[in-house]
Formats: sequence, structure tokens, C-alpha cells
Amino acid sequence: MKKLLNAVAVLLSASLFCIPVPVRAENAAANRCGDRMTWRISEDGTLTISGSGEMWNYDPYSSWKPEPDSSAVDGYPPWILYSDTVRAVCVEEGVRHIGSYAFYEMYCLEDVTLPSTLRSVMPYAFSECPSLQAVTFPDGLECISDRAFAYTALTEVSLPDSVKTLGCGVFDGNTELTSVTLREGLQTIGDNCFSDCAALTDITFPESVSSFGTDLMQNDTAWYRLHEAEPFVMLNSRTLYRYFGDSPDVEVPDGITQIDAACFTLPIIYEDGGAWIWEEARTDIRSVTLPDSLTVLPEKLFSGNSGLKQLRFGSGIRTVPDALCQNCTALTEVTLPDGLLYIGKLAFSGCKRLEAIRIPDSVQDIEPTAFQGTAFLENADGFLICGSGLLLQYRGDVNVLTVPEGVTVICTDAFRYTDVVSLTLPETVRTLKPGCFASGTLTELLLNDGLTGIPENAFRSATGLSCVRIPESVTEISLCCCAADASFTVVGKAGSAAERFAAAQQLPFSETMPAAEGPDMTLDPETDCWSFRNTASAFSTQNYLSGADRALLEQNGLEAETTWSGSCFGMCAAILLAKNGFFTPQQIDSSAASLSALSPSQPVQSMINYLQCLQQTDLFRYDHANEFIQQTIFRMIRTAEQIPNGASPFMICFNSGKESRHAVIGYGCEEGSWKYMDRQWPARILVYDPNHGKFSDADCVYYDPVQFRICIPAYSFFWDSSVRTYQVFFKVCGNTEILNTPPYPFAERFGGAGIPGDADGNGTVGAEDVTMLLDYLLCKTELSADAAARADLSGDGILTAADLSLLKQRLL
Repeated sequence: MKKLLNAVAVLLSASLFCIPVPVRAENAAANRCGDRMTWRISEDGTLTISGSGEMWNYDPYSSWKPEPDSSAVDGYPPWILYSDTVRAVCVEEGVRHIGSYAFYEMYCLEDVTLPSTLRSVMPYAFSECPSLQAVTFPDGLECISDRAFAYTALTEVSLPDSVKTLGCGVFDGNTELTSVTLREGLQTIGDNCFSDCAALTDITFPESVSSFGTDLMQNDTAWYRLHEAEPFVMLNSRTLYRYFGDSPDVEVPDGITQIDAACFTLPIIYEDGGAWIWEEARTDIRSVTLPDSLTVLPEKLFSGNSGLKQLRFGSGIRTVPDALCQNCTALTEVTLPDGLLYIGKLAFSGCKRLEAIRIPDSVQDIEPTAFQGTAFLENADGFLICGSGLLLQYRGDVNVLTVPEGVTVICTDAFRYTDVVSLTLPETVRTLKPGCFASGTLTELLLNDGLTGIPENAFRSATGLSCVRIPESVTEISLCCCAADASFTVVGKAGSAAERFAAAQQLPFSETMPAAEGPDMTLDPETDCWSFRNTASAFSTQNYLSGADRALLEQNGLEAETTWSGSCFGMCAAILLAKNGFFTPQQIDSSAASLSALSPSQPVQSMINYLQCLQQTDLFRYDHANEFIQQTIFRMIRTAEQIPNGASPFMICFNSGKESRHAVIGYGCEEGSWKYMDRQWPARILVYDPNHGKFSDADCVYYDPVQFRICIPAYSFFWDSSVRTYQVFFKVCGNTEILNTPPYPFAERFGGAGIPGDADGNGTVGAEDVTMLLDYLLCKTELSADAAARADLSGDGILTAADLSLLKQRLL
């Protein structure tokens, strides 16, 4: 493998003679390699670096380009053209720094002389120099950076006590290296520093080293064989590198302060023309007890140890790192220390037998995936509250939810796997973690007094939000807390951070929770609805449309069916439009005092069937199109509660069979106790059903206001959020713009007195009509009979505040 790598490297080097070398022309012309440094090559192949200070850093693989006035250089150093002739490098006194890639891939380099002034050798400086067998490192040298001497032919290395830092892979791939002398004073050794040194046996790590990288001796076959009989393989007295013992119950010695990430794996040695080592997780370890002296653990330390059943932490651990015990499928018992602060991503993920674990009160944060796939999480019922008040997850089916008192922290993804629609936080909550309200169904969020900040991404994934109440105590709100296209209403105090946030995000702001304002809009089926039912006897067997109505539909790209198939949509839409003042009964039949007095004459049938065709084609297509059924139910309940205060009744559309749909009108709500479909129902939406005409208990929509279940007994319609089905169709629409799109010209069709609401008779409904009606109600002016007829939106023959409210609604 190494021979192959060398061959590829030689080919790459040879190819350099065919491409331009990217160095600055003025630097090359002056033979400069630093601000105060030059280079020259003698006839015997010696490359000499002269001057003082720092050599420039080079990078042949960088796309970075230096500024025009910069002395830094990208690409290969200028002497790369002589890489096949340089036999020796002499760095003269005064040079303090050898740049990165300075002598990279100089395949003929055999001898290197370094000055006493040298303090640092940068990454890859002598990497891939396969003829370099010896280097004398001068006293005063402090740092050798990443892979500076990787893949050379060094056989022995002796570093002075001035060296403080060895980077990652500094001597990686030195297959001839047998002896390394490291002295006290060395403090840090990077990852893989001596890996792939198959012949290395003589190395001792000084006590001064406080930080060892991972896989320090990976694939060092001779070194492994030298230590394979030791239960605990130590690098120095404080650092445990490997556990090679055969006891299934491991007690890590006291005094250990660092453990290698692969400590509890075993090497597998294959010899086929060369020696290579891979590591695999052990399956024979049953329990591990960690000492109090250990304060930091590496990621994935026990990952994949399928035999591990018990793990006891020492008192010094403050963080459980990412994936520490991932997929330890036998793990049943974990003892976490008091003083622990954080549990990382996937820390115990896949530990399917872990049913219980005590989370210390000191824990401040737990990543959402920490216990993914564990019985501890999967078996949780309701609120999973850990430590001193961390709500890790809610695992329940309540849709209108109040978090219990005592919860202080809402963790990331706490509600991601629920169908919560309305959420209220208790006064005890003080901290929200990013992404804590990620939930597709969340519609209403009521934050608590005492909370001071909202972090980024807090409800960015809650795309269905319509209302967020932010208390005055919140003073810091991340502008990245919600989605860029958010449209929810912010409820808060004027002048607060909530109002400033709403302005910055261009969101609606209100000082009170959204509520309807206007007269009682409760439907009276006896007077507001039809005197006939949705039957073939009323509509004959044809879908009657006048030529003008049919043309209007076709103008808007809608096809009008001629066969009558029911007019429930049309009847409901017409009733709701009439209730909202779009036309009056007098415009349909001058002798009718109310809708209930009408019979389905041809003009009436045409209007109903026109709306029927329109609604079957376009109803709900754009209104809340991507809404979850839980959100639809929540919106239905909230609207029904506010109908007495001015909210409009609404159309409800649902499956009435496997392939058919039906429309009814919801016009109020009641609390009580009703039994249908083997359940007790505490609340219901009052319904007018055009199929039946008269009020019936069985027509109503019954619901549970906390765990959203609904039923319509007359049609055996039932939905339960705990039963996942995508066959149920349930939509609610009270939007008159959708119910009346494209607009039906009622006055023109029925020869009425003009456009409803157009009090001044100018052909449009505007603010001047509101002023005119208001002046009349305040006894400031008189109205003509025609103007009064146009302003009488309620159709009761009397002008009242109800007509003014209807006019305002229509104008809006």
C-alpha cells in the first residue's frame, strides 16, 4: 500500500513540470521565500535557506489567492522544480520558522540541517520525503505541526526538552521508525502522531504530557505485541490507552485523567506482505467503573460494545459526550454523577434495554437524541421531566396542553413527536432551548411571565402557528426564532420587546388574544335557513342553471354538470353569504321575509347550484390547504366559541361515505354530556344540515376539547388523533371570499335594489357607506328608502348596529 502511495506521489510530482508554478514573479526572481529570507541551490544538490525570521507558508492544494500587497504565497514553493535533484537542505542560523509544505515530496532529500534559532516547523514541511533517514532536532525547537515528518524513512527520533507540542500525524507512516525519545516538557501530542509505525517498539511518554490525541499508536503492530499481555496499557501514569485485560468487570484505576477513544476495542492483526491493524468493539466487557479522577471522556468510548450491561461514572465527569454508549444493546444500568451538566447527542442512543436512569438535578441540558431508541424514552407516558425540571419530551396525545408547574427548561424537540395544537407554559419555565417548539401541528403558543428570552429556531419548524403570546418579561428575542415566511399574530404589551419583534418581522401585533368583535352571529335555523331540504323532490333530477349563471361559471374555467347530485355545498354557501350580508331574501323573492320562507324557484335553484358547482371545485383548495386535522378542529372550536361576538358561522365538509363528501353549517357550541359511538362527549358544535332541515342531535359535531376526537353520529363519522389514517377528510371554512369566489352578482340576477351595503348608490361598497350609515344611526342624517334597503344587510327591514357591523365586515 505504501509503495502504491509513493508511486502515485512520484507521478504527481512529475506532472508538475507540465504546469505553471503559482508563485509571485517578483518573489521568484529574487529567490525569496520569506520577508527577509532567500534560497539557492548549489551544484551538489544542496538547497540553502538564508536570512532571518519566518519562511512563507505554502499550500499546493489551496484555491486561496493572496492580496496584491501580501508576501504570502499559495501553491508549491519555488524550488519544487528541483525536487528530483535536491539531496540536502541546509537551513541557516536566523531562521525561526519553516513554512508549511516547504520541502513536501522531495523524494531525493537525504540530509537536513536545522539551525539553533528554529522554533517551529509547520504542517507537511518534510512530509513525503521517503529518502530522509535522520534529522537532528535543535534545542529551542518548540512546535512541530501536523504531519510535518509523515511518510519519511526516519529510523530514530530524539526531541529536545524545549518541544512543547507535537501536532496530528507528525510521524505517521514512518515504517522504519524503531525508537522515539520524548522528554519532560512536552505537553500536547496530536491524533495519530505515531500511527502506522509498524516497527516502533522503543517509546516512552513523559509525565508532562497532559493531552494525548486519539489513535496515537494505531496500526503499530510491534508496539501492540509488546504490550498485549498488559491488562491496562498506559501512555503515562495518568493516561489509559487500551484495556487488554480479560476480566469482564473493568475498574479503571484511580488517578487516570484521560482515556483514548478506542480504549475498549481490540486490535485485529492481519499479515499479508505487511502488517495492518483495525480496531473492533469488544463484546466481552460486562461492566465498567470509571474513577473520580477522570473528568473528560472521549466520544464513542463504549459505542457498539454489545456486551456492556453496567456503567458507573466517577464524580469528576461533567459532560456525557456524543455517542458515548451508542448501540450498547445490553446496557441496563447507568449511574450518572451529581454535578453532571450536559448529556450529548446520541449518548445512549440504541440502548434499547435501558429502561430507567436517574438524571441528576445538576443537569442543565440534554440533547434530543441522547436517549433515542431506549426503553427509557419509548415507554415514557406524558411528560418526561428529568433532573430539576428539564422537560425532555412530551409523549402523550393531549392536543390542548398545559405544561405542569415545576418545569424550568423546555429542551430541544420537546414537542416534535406530538400533535399538540395549543400549548401553555407554567410560571416556572425560565429557559427555552433552540428548536424546543418544533411541531407541525402547534397553532397557539402561550409563553409565561418570568421567561426572559426566546432563542434562535425556538419555533422555526412550527409552520402552522397562528398566535404567540409573548409576556413583557421577555426582553431578548432572536430574529431567527421563527420561519422566514411566518404569519402568526404576536400578542404582547405595547412598547415591549414583543411589539418590536413583530415590527422587525412584519408580523401582526395585538395587545389581546385574537377575538371577534361584532353582533351575535349565531344562526337561527328556523329563520336563517331554507324551508326545503337538499332532496331530489326539491331540485328535480337536473342541476338547473340559468344561461347567465352557466356562462359565468364557464368564464371562470369551471364546468357545470347537468345531472343533479346534491346541493349541500350550494345551500350552505348561500345561507352563510346571506348571514354575512351579501344579499337579502328580498333580492331573491320580494314576498319572502326570510330564507326559510323561500321555495326553490328556478332563480333560487340557479343560485344554489351555481354555488354548488363552485364549492365542489374550489372549496378549501387554498384555505388552510396544508393544515393538520388537529389544527382544523382547534380552529373550528375557537371560531364556534366566538360566534356570539361576531365570528361568522362556517361550513364543515367531511366524508359521508367512502367516496362522497357532505357539507353542513356549524353555528355555535355547547358543553354537556352526550353518548355516541360508545363514548361520552363533553362538547359539541351545533349544526344545520341541509339534508335534514330540522335540528337533530345526531347532526351535531361532538368533540373532546383536550384530546381531539370528533364524531358526527348521523354519518358514522369518527376521527381520533391516536389512530393514524389518511382517509378522513375534514375541513372548515368561514371565509366569505372563498365561499363567494368568483363573486355572484346577486342584485343583477334577482333585480334587487342595488349592491348590498352600497348606501350612497355609487356602485361600490366603501368607507363612505359606513360613514353614511353611522350618521343615520346617530340621527345626524336621513336615508332614502332605496339607500335604506341597500344598507339593510341583515334583511330584517330595520337599520341597526348589526347592519353597521355587517357592512364593516364586508368592507374588510
